[in-house]
Amino acid sequence: MKVGVTAVLAVVLHVVLGWAWTPLAGLTAGLWQGKGGWWVGGAAVGASWLCLVGYSALVAPEPTMRLATILGSMAGEIPNLLVLASTVAIGVLLGTTAGGLGTRIRLLLDYKRTR
Repeated sequence: MKVGVTAVLAVVLHVVLGWAWTPLAGLTAGLWQGKGGWWVGGAAVGASWLCLVGYSALVAPEPTMRLATILGSMAGEIPNLLVLASTVAIGVLLGTTAGGLGTRIRLLLDYKRTR
């Protein structure tokens, strides 16, 4: 449930504000989940990026593959699918990092509340 809601939040942030705002969804997941928020954030943001890459490939396959070819050539002849997979991996990394940060903030707030 939390992964799904966070993934929807990440897609909305990505579409409305841009990709740089998607870690905010991971941070929210960490705050919401507490322990294990890094996993929820990584899974949700990664899933949202996977959906958006898949959407781009379905709606505009030729431009998507052309962009992947150009980026792969710039990075040393990396295959197209590896470029797309790397994009999703970056989303997972951003979500995991932000989710971990959210978890730490939540634990810190809980600690201060008990003192």
